[in-house]
Amino acid sequence: TATAISVATSQYTAGQKAIGVSYSDNTYFFFQDRKAPVRYSHVSATAKAMTTSWYGRYALVHKNYFCQFNVTDSATSTTFGSRLVVSKLAAPETYGSGDTYDVYTDDGDEGTGIGSLNDTLYLFKNRQIFALVGDNLIVSANDTVLSPLSKFGCVAPYTLVNAGDKFMFLSHDGFRVFDGANSEIIDRDISFFT
Repeated sequence: TATAISVATSQYTAGQKAIGVSYSDNTYFFFQDRKAPVRYSHVSATAKAMTTSWYGRYALVHKNYFCQFNVTDSATSTTFGSRLVVSKLAAPETYGSGDTYDVYTDDGDEGTGIGSLNDTLYLFKNRQIFALVGDNLIVSANDTVLSPLSKFGCVAPYTLVNAGDKFMFLSHDGFRVFDGANSEIIDRDISFFT
């Protein structure tokens, strides 16, 4: 098992955090900052680099779609810091030309996280949070990226935690909780270590 994963992740940078995402009872995805995601099967104990056209900085599985935010096009190496890409339903390596959302690309900010709460997909930037709502995640008239829900966002991507019924994260003004509609600061006394 460890050998299969280490071979499949050989393009990953040693010492840099790799994130694991559960896809089903027996399948997991591992990804590291804009490198090819790795699909691992617990049943067969095999791992392989996924053949996907996008490499995301942040990813999760939402409603059986593989979603990546702040992505790089694997063919051109062009980075789209405010782009969300969504796989086809139950096909995590398959993307169509219309399965992308560009989220306020003119704000000079890039994505810092992605999360799912109460059947809604949330996209975090440094100073804003957005929600993607709809019956599915294929770009259509029924799906909308809302205007910013807040005047704050997540400044430290690895502080973003889904706590069941809310998100917790570090913002510019302190440590916050956000329930999808409302937010409050739970701690302003943050010390940074250098």
